[in-house]
Amino acid sequence: MAVAALAKTYWPDLPDGPWLAVAAAVLGLGLGEAVQRHEDTKTLKALYQESPWEDEVRGL
Repeated sequence: MAVAALAKTYWPDLPDGPWLAVAAAVLGLGLGEAVQRHEDTKTLKALYQESPWEDEVRGL
């Protein structure tokens, strides 16, 4: 984001559309990766927990 502001300062005639698209893409990729890591962590934790239905499946 700071690079976009700096570029806009030095080249004020640059169009706003492409800069906004790049900023949105960078934010989207960063946020998406953070959410995916969180979901992966939850999945790994769940893999190592005993199922609450384990006794029912075994017929106990």
